[in-house]
Amino acid sequence: MPVLVLTAVFLFVCPLIFMGIVTMWMLLKQKISDELSTCVTKIKHEIADDLSAHGTKIANELDAKNNTTITAEIERILTDVYKKLTAEINTKISNELSTRLSEINTELNDKLTAEIKKINSRDAGYASEAQKLFNDMATRINNIEEAYYNNFASVNASIEALQNGLIQHYAITRRNQPIEADLLSFLLSSPPAYSHSYKNNKVISIIT
Repeated sequence: MPVLVLTAVFLFVCPLIFMGIVTMWMLLKQKISDELSTCVTKIKHEIADDLSAHGTKIANELDAKNNTTITAEIERILTDVYKKLTAEINTKISNELSTRLSEINTELNDKLTAEIKKINSRDAGYASEAQKLFNDMATRINNIEEAYYNNFASVNASIEALQNGLIQHYAITRRNQPIEADLLSFLLSSPPAYSHSYKNNKVISIIT
């Protein structure tokens, strides 16, 4: 009888124990699963955060590097373009300026040559006219000097005639007025003699 009771109790208790163990195992498994899930989720979040941080850092570094590279490349391209444009513009300006200066120089040379020809022609005309005027003046001066010379000869002849008249008058009056005649003789003892010369196209008169 006791054996049957023990057997019955054992048979009744064993399933309960087994169910309790299974339940505990299930609960423990669920708890472990939940904890694992929580840890995995936490680890995932941490990994995600780390990856995000590293990704952001890497992205920022790449952006900075790319920006620096792009900026340097843009600056290089702009510098090359500026140099090329500057060289082309300077060459074009130099060519245009050289061409324009050559045209202006040619135009000025032509104008100056024409003006020089006009001036030379005028100078030749002025020189010819001046020589003609000089010759006319020399001829007139010679004529005037010759006229003065002729007039001086006429005046000298008149003076000589006057001297002769005075001498004759002295001879006549000497007999009538001896004192006055002596005085007149003294005055007329050395009558002035007029002479003339024609030297260097000028009339020179000498009274002795």
